[in-house]
Amino acid sequence: TTTTNRARAMGSSWLRAPLPRLPLLLLCLWSCTFYRVDTRELKGPLLKRKVGVRSRESTWSKKARLLRLRGGSWLSGSWGGGSTAGTSQQQQQSTAFSNAPNAANQKANPENDHEASNPPVDDISCLAFSPPNAAGLVGKTYLVATSWDKTVRCWEVSMNANNAPSSFQTSFGQARQQGQPTVHSNPIAMQQLQAPPLCCNWKSDGTAILIGGCDNTGYIWTLNNNQIRPIAKHDAPIKRIFWSDMPRPCVITGSYDGTIKFWDVSAPPPSPSSPAAPQLLHTIRLPGNSKVYAMDVRGAVMVVCTSDRKIIIYDLNNPAQPFKEKVSQLKSQLRSVSIFRDCKGCCIGANEGRVSVEYISEADTKKNFAFKCHRVNTQGTMPNNCEVYPVNDIAFHPSGTLATVGSDGSFCFWDKDSKSRLKMSARSSMPVSSCAFNADGTLFAYSASYDWHRGHAMAQTLKQQGIRPKLMIRATRGEASPKAPTPAPTYW
Repeated sequence: TTTTNRARAMGSSWLRAPLPRLPLLLLCLWSCTFYRVDTRELKGPLLKRKVGVRSRESTWSKKARLLRLRGGSWLSGSWGGGSTAGTSQQQQQSTAFSNAPNAANQKANPENDHEASNPPVDDISCLAFSPPNAAGLVGKTYLVATSWDKTVRCWEVSMNANNAPSSFQTSFGQARQQGQPTVHSNPIAMQQLQAPPLCCNWKSDGTAILIGGCDNTGYIWTLNNNQIRPIAKHDAPIKRIFWSDMPRPCVITGSYDGTIKFWDVSAPPPSPSSPAAPQLLHTIRLPGNSKVYAMDVRGAVMVVCTSDRKIIIYDLNNPAQPFKEKVSQLKSQLRSVSIFRDCKGCCIGANEGRVSVEYISEADTKKNFAFKCHRVNTQGTMPNNCEVYPVNDIAFHPSGTLATVGSDGSFCFWDKDSKSRLKMSARSSMPVSSCAFNADGTLFAYSASYDWHRGHAMAQTLKQQGIRPKLMIRATRGEASPKAPTPAPTYW
């Protein structure tokens, strides 16, 4: 109004002209008739906002949209009275096509990955895929998981390509890709222990599974005869267990009692009537009686993260003395560690939602850095506008990239060399406690189970909501592979 009065006061005559106003009026009427604005919500890891999307809509599509909103069927002639039948038919078609799980399952498995059958009934503590080129596996892939329900379970996992063309769309409105691989899992064996197991690993030839847990004992489970026997003993629960061929074939265990022990398993298994005591080869006592909170072994390198935030690196050719020892640059409790595939360094996760990349050689220490992860933006409701979650586990892909899982309920794929994030999953209603890649990196297993970072009250809430631990297996489809650098433009 102010602009119009000012124009009239200045003697302008453009508002009085009939011809310029007529096209403008027609343009407004045309845009209101054939265009509508849809409000869609864009969900991201740290951002939620609404945007308007303009799309052209014809008269027939507008009628169809109104019919869908009213629940009727235009072809059957029921405009308003057939809402119940139309809605029921649509729900049946949606269920038949998408095979969607119930609401609780959707919250625990937002990525709609394959769920392993017969999962543990309590929280999952560790996952491990069978080793590559194992003579005892005959080209098969197995996955083992330990749980707080005192069980150790093993599945045979396979994957095949689904080349059938797709004639429907997913619930997100995107057509399924042809050739999308399908994951299958088949439970093959289970062992019941006297106390909850905390860790598991594989023998290098794939013929046996190593187990350590809260009964202060380490076990070896032979799959051929389904026999399990003790091979290690500590004064406190065993946090991590590994098989190593250096300096000789042995089992390495790290415990809360502040020791790392090497055990001989080359002797023939004793008879059940007269079991023999485990044969101890060597013992490493950590400085200050600190506990083993995280540990990893690869090749001749062993990395131990202690309760006083120290990183101790050992050369297994000479394990009597530490090769390197330092205090972590992370400020909170160290929770997970994984060694590079080339054994030149390691990645360490902590409760502060950060991962530290540490190189072993002094010449490469200038490459050390840390990055933030598994944090949720609270948009001003928290002091620093961010909720920080622990990094529960780290696993390396054969290509050199890595995966992290956290208590925020998500998993992420990272490329440490390019310092970039490759993928971030949707957040689950439960924390992701552990993860593992298979030998060739085509499968990624992760467990959605409570890690007790919010105490007993949260466990009761999840139980009341009917949310149970789940073991998901995902076909990576190149998601964890490093992205090729963009070629520089060529000027002619």
